[in-house]
Amino acid sequence: MRKIILPITLLLSSFTQANLFSDYVELARSLVQKNSSEKAEYLYREALEIKPDSPEIQFELGNLLYKHSNWEKAIEHYKQVIALSNNKVSALINMSLCLLQLHKKEEAIECLEEAIQANPCNPNLLTKLAALLQVENRDQEALQYLRICLALSPGNKKVLYSICDSLIKLERFVDAINTYKTILQEDPEDITAILKIAEIHLQLEQYDEAISCYKKVIHFAPENEEIRSFFIELLTELGRTNEIIDLYETIIAQEKRKQSDTVAAKPNSDGNLADLLDAITIVRLQLKSSHTPKEKESLLQKLKSIQKNMESFDLHHLKQTTPGNIEEFTKDLSNLNEEILYCKQKQTKLKKRIKYASILKNQIKKNIEQIFQP
Repeated sequence: MRKIILPITLLLSSFTQANLFSDYVELARSLVQKNSSEKAEYLYREALEIKPDSPEIQFELGNLLYKHSNWEKAIEHYKQVIALSNNKVSALINMSLCLLQLHKKEEAIECLEEAIQANPCNPNLLTKLAALLQVENRDQEALQYLRICLALSPGNKKVLYSICDSLIKLERFVDAINTYKTILQEDPEDITAILKIAEIHLQLEQYDEAISCYKKVIHFAPENEEIRSFFIELLTELGRTNEIIDLYETIIAQEKRKQSDTVAAKPNSDGNLADLLDAITIVRLQLKSSHTPKEKESLLQKLKSIQKNMESFDLHHLKQTTPGNIEEFTKDLSNLNEEILYCKQKQTKLKKRIKYASILKNQIKKNIEQIFQP
C-alpha cells in the first residue's frame, strides 16, 4: 500500500508545482502590464525557483531588469537564455544593448556578431552591428555588413545612406557620390542626397559642381529659405554676382506663377521679396569692387530687369511692413546709374586726352622732320 501512495504523492506534488509555476508567471505578466515591477520581479524569481531552466522566463525577467536600467543583472539572465535555448538571437541583441549602456562596446559587438552567425539573413541585426562599428570608426567592417544587408534588401535607402556615411569617413568620395546617385536614380528629387553630394564637392573645392547641386535643390524646394540663404552666402564668397542675380530672377518668376495661380489677391510671398531686396543690396556692393564699367552696365540692366518684374507684384503689404526697402532699392539703382555714367564720362575724357596726345605727338614728329630737312 505504501508503494502505491508514494507515486501518487509525487504526482500530486508535481501537478501542484506546475500549477504554481503557471500562476506565478501569469500574475507576474499581469503586474508588468500594470507597471508593478518589484512585485513582478519577485514572482518571476519564485517561478524560476520552481523551473530554473525556463529560457522564456529568464528572458522576460531579463527584459524587466533591462527596462529598469539594471543592466548587469539583466545580462545574467540573458546569458541563461543563451545557454538554455537554441533561439538565442533576441537575448544576444538585448545583451548587446545592456553592454552598450555599461560602455562595453567591444563585448556588445561580439554579441551582435554571434547573433548574426545564428541568423545571418536578418537585416535588422546587420544594420545594428554596422551602426555600432561606425561609432567605433570601424567603417571598413561596417561596409561589409551593410553590403550584405543591401543584397538582402536592394534599394534600401536607409542602408544606402549608411554606406555613404562610411565611404565619406574613409575618404572614398567618388564612391560616396556614386552611391548617392543610386538613391537619386530611384528618387531624383531626394534633396538630402543632392545636398550630401554638394557637401562633398565643397570639401573637394569643386565649386561649379557644388553650385549645380544647390541649383537643383532650390528648383525642387524653392520655399526652403535656409538652403537659399546658404547658397547666396556661397555665391557671395565666390564672387559669383551674376548667378546671385539669376537666382533671384528665378525666385521672382516662381512667385509670379504662384500669385497667378492664387485666386485671392493677397500675396503670401513678402518674405521672399524682402530677401530679394537685401540680396540686391549685396549685389550692388559687390559691383563696386572689381568690375569694369562695361560689366557694371551689363549687371545694371539685369537689376533693372528685376525691378521691372517686381512692379508686377502687389507690394502694398510689403511697403507697410518694410517701408524703407523699396526706396533704398531705387536709390541703389540710381547710385549705380550715376557711378556708371561717371565712369563713362571719365572714359570719354581719357579717350579725348589720348586722341589729343596722339595729335600732339604727330605734330611734334612733323616739326622735327622739318628741322632736319636739308
